[in-house]
Amino acid sequence: MGPEYATLMSYAEYVRSDVPAPFVLELEARKGKLCYYGVLSSLDPSHPQFREIETKWDSLGTTIAFNMGTVDLTSETREEAIEKYGGGGLVQLLANRDNIKVLSLEPQAGDEVVMLLDQFSPEQIKLYNILKLIARHRRMKVDERELDELVQSSLDALSETPGLEVTPNTLQELDRSIERLLPTMDNWRRITRAWVSPLDSLAFTNEIARTSVSFRGWYMLRLLIHALNDGHHVFAVAEMSNVVMQEPVLRAKFEE
Repeated sequence: MGPEYATLMSYAEYVRSDVPAPFVLELEARKGKLCYYGVLSSLDPSHPQFREIETKWDSLGTTIAFNMGTVDLTSETREEAIEKYGGGGLVQLLANRDNIKVLSLEPQAGDEVVMLLDQFSPEQIKLYNILKLIARHRRMKVDERELDELVQSSLDALSETPGLEVTPNTLQELDRSIERLLPTMDNWRRITRAWVSPLDSLAFTNEIARTSVSFRGWYMLRLLIHALNDGHHVFAVAEMSNVVMQEPVLRAKFEE
């Protein structure tokens, strides 16, 4: 992490902050412009944030876009895009309409693993990623059979990541890893987000979350700063916390 990122807001500071929601950061660089939209978690096409995204996209004259996660979100209509993927889906739809390139704000999984391996064991990192997946899909209310299939698929993918070719590789091994490393966890299929939140301190998983938030924050900043320095009109959409936490760095960089 370079000194230019020293003012990245911590997650704890974000929680204590009093900012409007959704949170939108707009600024001008010497050559480029940025609209960084911090979305609320909504899949409702009637939510006013989606109309605002469309308006700001058009007024910016977007030349490059950034999304969280995957950049191959496919949908035919505005309603489908939002109902399936939220703000990211809408940005992908607008980019496809205007023939604008979309890049991911997410670091490659392997890059983050390399960083985390300096502080945590491969098994701990693998468990954290699986539990994060479970907590996310628990909010989506998937049934247990579907959840088990998702977990096994994720275990298969993680096992192919360099550095993570370790147990657990099956649901049975997952049971044993959790029993050994997270003995106070009752049922991994029913965990809450607290187990993978950067704000809590239930286990090593929370420390990994804090480390991951910082790593991802400065990774995203580097992408945005590079695009702005290249003179792009940048439209980026991310979770609101990311935008709020990164705002001080971006303002310091471009509002000198």
